[in-house]
Amino acid sequence: MHSYAQGDYPLRITRHATRRSGAALLVCAFLQLLGCAADPAHDSGKLSALQLFDERGTPRFSFYFSCAGKVSAETDLCWVPSRYFGRWAQERQVPIKEMRSESAFDRDNDVPVGERIKTEPAGEYRVVVRFAPSISASYTSENDGLGGYVPPKAGYRADIYVFSSAGAMLREENYHKSWQTQYKADAVPYVKSGVRTLIAAVDPTAKQASDADALRVRCLERPGRSAQACPADAL
Repeated sequence: MHSYAQGDYPLRITRHATRRSGAALLVCAFLQLLGCAADPAHDSGKLSALQLFDERGTPRFSFYFSCAGKVSAETDLCWVPSRYFGRWAQERQVPIKEMRSESAFDRDNDVPVGERIKTEPAGEYRVVVRFAPSISASYTSENDGLGGYVPPKAGYRADIYVFSSAGAMLREENYHKSWQTQYKADAVPYVKSGVRTLIAAVDPTAKQASDADALRVRCLERPGRSAQACPADAL
């Protein structure tokens, strides 16, 4: 696992050169054959079986989420789940809270009382999401004349936990997906795709725009470094 300085690990995924062993090259080549994408088996029907919305479409749960990456460039992308979970919750009238600290939630002990929404409704469930954007820069490996290019990747990792109002954990689901991208690709659509996947898992009837429209995020709508790294075709 390489570590990169913040300035060398931008929101546009770039290239780095390093030296690796022949064994590592074989692993990387194998990952390329697999497409560098993974989606673990999970039964999305488990969440729908809980009936998180009643027959009138009223939510029977409150929604909590946190977001953090392993490096600062990944954490910089946390505005994506923050914005789009927020928009979905507003449209569906779901009580929502972003937990700013990973330590604010313990999967074995529900959401601490001090972290709960002050006006938490008398719903039957609490849904908690841990979301992590995932990006890795491309690199070229060389060792005694052997070499190879490993493309950049972008994606997400996420866990969904559902607790009863009494604090018992009823469901746990894990999601992750990684895509190979082009050099200097925009990471935002891949992270947003993960947000859409989780919204669909929690709320299968939610109206979401088609992928072609939904995954584009205009530069003017992006904060900070994400706007600076915005590709020309997203203007």
